Amino acid sequence: MKRLNRALHIGGLVLLFAATQHAQESTCKLKLADAPVLRGFRLGMTVDDLKKRYPKFHPATADPDGYVHQGFFIGADELSEMSAADRDGLGGLVFSFFDDKLMEFELDYNGFTAFGSIGAFVDAISTKLKFPGGAAWQEVDPKTRRLACDGFTATIKFEKKQSKYETETQALIITDDHSAKLLKERKANGPEQRRKIFKP
Repeated sequence: MKRLNRALHIGGLVLLFAATQHAQESTCKLKLADAPVLRGFRLGMTVDDLKKRYPKFHPATADPDGYVHQGFFIGADELSEMSAADRDGLGGLVFSFFDDKLMEFELDYNGFTAFGSIGAFVDAISTKLKFPGGAAWQEVDPKTRRLACDGFTATIKFEKKQSKYETETQALIITDDHSAKLLKERKANGPEQRRKIFKP
């Protein structure tokens, strides 16, 4: 009986260790400061930072909440100073600014990658950027995976074209969680606040 109890105890410890290890592997502990810098773009960089790098870049006018969402095809005049190395494999870029700081950026590969499935794409991104892999990525829907870290979120979108008339979607999005939360709160409270300060 004692041997059985001991065996059960050891077995329980093994399962606990395996569960703990799985939980650690399934959690992204990276902070906002650890968010990847990709093609020279990083969360928190200012509009002026981007203008210094790309003098022809002119951001769209922010909405009443301080939000700007703007996309470009690679080769657009605004990004003409982009190096060949930074353009390599990209089809487009999307920027989201909040209070003049980069809250989110999206790299669109648009079929330039050679991955046949979203799983292979996730594995490649995880390996290259040293992200947790596998179970750490939440399946939002069949075409979307999301990795929630401690301060930022990485999202992968992957859709193979079903006909020659469709375009492929292969994109990586990096988001500043704190800024995104502040924007959401401001948009929720904005109309009421603007009514309060309205002057005829």
